[in-house]
Amino acid sequence: MKYFIYNIENLTDAEYEKWFSLMTEKKQKKISNYKSFDRKKSSVAGEKLVKEYIGKTLNIASQSLKILTDDNGKPYIENCPIHFNISHCENTLVYAFSEEEIGIDIEKIRPISLSVAKRFFSLDEQKYVFGQPLNEYNSENSNTPEILERFYRIYTLKEAICKKSGIGIKGLREANALPFLDYSFKENDFIISIV
Repeated sequence: MKYFIYNIENLTDAEYEKWFSLMTEKKQKKISNYKSFDRKKSSVAGEKLVKEYIGKTLNIASQSLKILTDDNGKPYIENCPIHFNISHCENTLVYAFSEEEIGIDIEKIRPISLSVAKRFFSLDEQKYVFGQPLNEYNSENSNTPEILERFYRIYTLKEAICKKSGIGIKGLREANALPFLDYSFKENDFIISIV
């Protein structure tokens, strides 16, 4: 398994135009509908970086590769022995490669809403993050650095698990993050999880 972190500000306008033109028509249409240019740039950068890595690794022309998505939105390249996954947050993009299915997620550490934990975290995950189930928790302490880091570890792990399995975020509630805590780490103001 290998992963990389990329700042989308490093993608030039010329690279953006070139790699956008190499995308499938379906992907171009999807990206064109994004309101934020950073979101557009992140999507194009992600495809560029994945294609370049796989092209170099397999010694084939990266521009000839087509990234497709399955019915749940999981990206793949047909008949490719390298699995990959991409995630982005603000101007930071993370992407990972493996010989097996892989999922990655990144989130910036910021104040949280307890409703997310109530909706998606199991009781054991709530206890890990807050020290007790949320129905017994005093929410005044919910934005301490320790709680925020634990919260985002659980959340990014759950997303990475769902992305790896290909079921998408509809499986967020059922994904059990606790066995994978060692697969999550802090990088500057971000939490990154790779499973």
